[in-house]
Amino acid sequence: MSYNIPRVTRPSRDEFLSQFFRPERPVIITGALSDWPCAQAWSPEYLARNFADHPLPVEVLGDDRAGDSFYYRANCRVQDMELQRFLDVAETAGARVYMTQIPTSKLTPRLRDDIGRLDYLPARVTERKELFWMGPPSARSALHYDASHNFVAQIFGSKQWTIFPRVERRLLYLPSAELGHFSPVNVERPDLERYPLYQQAHPIEFTLNAGEVLFLPSRWPHYVRGVDFTITLNLFFRTRSLDLRLLPEVTLRALEKNARKLKKRLKQQLRAS
Repeated sequence: MSYNIPRVTRPSRDEFLSQFFRPERPVIITGALSDWPCAQAWSPEYLARNFADHPLPVEVLGDDRAGDSFYYRANCRVQDMELQRFLDVAETAGARVYMTQIPTSKLTPRLRDDIGRLDYLPARVTERKELFWMGPPSARSALHYDASHNFVAQIFGSKQWTIFPRVERRLLYLPSAELGHFSPVNVERPDLERYPLYQQAHPIEFTLNAGEVLFLPSRWPHYVRGVDFTITLNLFFRTRSLDLRLLPEVTLRALEKNARKLKKRLKQQLRAS
């Protein structure tokens, strides 16, 4: 299987919906951020100069092991930091600190005003979530998938993406009984003895550069690593048809979660008796 992610310069809304959204094909859109003030102005220096005292939540790890889902889920903690403090810490802590999935509502009004609008959303959107990300070089997100569709707007710096076709989720041991939508496979150091199916997977690698927008459809697994210091915005969204398609999977995962809780409770009762 081979799959290249096309780069398309400012397609019309109808072209995007017919060629990429409805077939659920990933695409990189170039030129779509040319009139966004944040794409022209935002940088670490700009944010430090104008918003140094603004506090935002930061993910903090003891070791540089964000690509290891088990370690990340067990050890990640969140603490508020002022922007200048975060930038200072990032110089020494590196990828152990990362601003991730911050609702844009937590940004200052001035920063929110800098964010433009994408004209590619389909009709009947039932849910949307706009998020802010900022991290030093090598900051990364462990291999996982998201239930929602995703627009990723790269504002500053570049990120290296590794994605996998949705049909290959089982080769990545997804969904995971232990980790949910995170894969137990570490893309940088895969344990092929423990996870042999990963050898059959077909990773698709590309770099998302500043000024580009990635459309990633629902449930495409991905691993992301910063090439430079990066600032990113993303928009998760769902439609009525996606909600209906996700219902069986969501119901099954809820039943499995309840079954694990019941099993754990029964074991505790047996030990106590």
